[in-house]
Amino acid sequence: MNNQTFDGSIKEIGAKIKKEWSKMTDDDLGYLEANRDEFFARLEKKQGIARDEAERRLKEWNKAA
Repeated sequence: MNNQTFDGSIKEIGAKIKKEWSKMTDDDLGYLEANRDEFFARLEKKQGIARDEAERRLKEWNKAA
C-alpha cells in the first residue's frame, strides 16, 4: 500500500478513518500521505490494529469512495 494513491478524496478517507478509528487525530492522518510507515505505527499503537488489517480496510474504503 505504500505506493498506492487514493481514488477518493483524502478527506473522505480521513473522515472514515476518524469514524472507525476514533483515537486517530488530524496530526496522525497527516502521515497517511506523507509517511505511511509512521501512520501505520501510530494506528497500531493507538488502536491496536495490525498493519495488514489496516491496509485491507483502507483499500476497501478507497474502492467505495
